[in-house]
Parts: sequence; C-alpha cells; structure tokens
Amino acid sequence: MKKYLLGLAKFWKERKPSFVVLPDASASKKIVQLLRPNFSSHVSLLKQIESVERQTITLTENQQDIFDGLRDNERCLVRGGAGTGKTLIAINMARDLASEGKSVAFSCYNKQLADYLRINTDSDNISCCGSFTEYMDETLKQYSEIETDPDLNVSLSDYYSTVLPTLFTECFIEKELQQFDYLIIDEAQDLMTEHYLEVLDIILKGGLDEGNWYFFMDADRQNIFHQGMTYEDIKAL
Repeated sequence: MKKYLLGLAKFWKERKPSFVVLPDASASKKIVQLLRPNFSSHVSLLKQIESVERQTITLTENQQDIFDGLRDNERCLVRGGAGTGKTLIAINMARDLASEGKSVAFSCYNKQLADYLRINTDSDNISCCGSFTEYMDETLKQYSEIETDPDLNVSLSDYYSTVLPTLFTECFIEKELQQFDYLIIDEAQDLMTEHYLEVLDIILKGGLDEGNWYFFMDADRQNIFHQGMTYEDIKAL
C-alpha cells in the first residue's frame, strides 16, 4: 500500500503543470470567504424559551404521574427552584382545566412572564390570563367610573400595592362580577400580600379557604417584590 501511494503521489506531481501557482495568504482568505462566508444570526429570547421548553417536555412526561397528583387536590402550594418546570406545569394545568370548560384565572405579577403565559395559552379558552395588576386595571376601566391612574399624591408602589387592589375589591363586590372556578398563579410569592390575597379571595368561587387554586412559587430564591418574606411567612398568611 505504501509503495502504491508513493507511486500515485509521484505520478500526479509529474503531471502538475509548471504554471500552477499556490495561493498566498490573501488569496486563501478570499477562497475561504467564497466557499464558507462568515455570517451571524440573532436568536430571540422567545425562541430560546421555546427551545428550553421543548427540551423540558420529556422530563415533564416522565414525571407525569407526580404532576397528575396535583389534580387530586383542590388547593396546592407548589414550591420549586428556578428551572424545575413550575411555569410549564402551570401552563398545562391551565390548559387542561380550560379544556374541561372551567373558568380559569391564570396570572402572575411580572409583565414579561405574563406575556409568555398569554402566548402559550392564546388558543386555550382560558378566561383570564396575564398580569394580575393589568387584570385589576382593565376591570376597573370596564366596570367603574373611578379614574384608575395614580395621581401625583400617590407613589406607584403605594398605588399598586394598596390603592389599586382596594378600588378593585370595591368594584368587584359592588358590580357582583363573575367569580372564577380556578386560580392558577405563577411566581405566586410576588402576590403574597394582604391586599392581593383579599383580591384573590373574592374573585375565586369558595374563596381561598374552600375554592380551587394552584400557587406555584419560589419564595426563598425568586421573591423579587417582597424580599422580606420567607416561604414560612407566606404559608402563615
């Protein structure tokens, strides 16, 4: 074999025309650029999330027997760290309940997360899906004559933590608005305050004591808006 390869190399070397010139560095770069040009692409955040979701689906299916156990309970406080699939479970719960004809309020505090929830449940007939503060604002604009925008005498923090939920509660009771069959709250630690819990209580059939709800949360590591509260504090509310 070695003799054959050496002979083959000698044959083609002798056949090489004398005018052949090997490319220099500049010409080599041009050839490379022609054959394999450089390019760049941007992967949107939504596409990255969808990719992660697709990779997580297998894990969700393998643990379906555990998740199915949530449906056997009327009220569940689900605790899990970042990346454990809480949001995916919450989305599937909302879809399943809505497919059964239940009125479902599927909400969270963070608006970016709310946009993601809406995108992934847009065609699932969920009664209410999105940011909890936006839900209260929109309800007031539809059913109340009260101006909902915060005035100069009220800080945004006070408005969203106290004024808005108070106005909403009064409007909901006065107008006798329709309650939901189920509450599903993602990143629930962000809504665990006295005023928000009062709102959650009145919009749910049976209230928080007797109604059907699923709260998904990570109070210890992702409690962005109420960092002074621990998981045990929230359980005691």
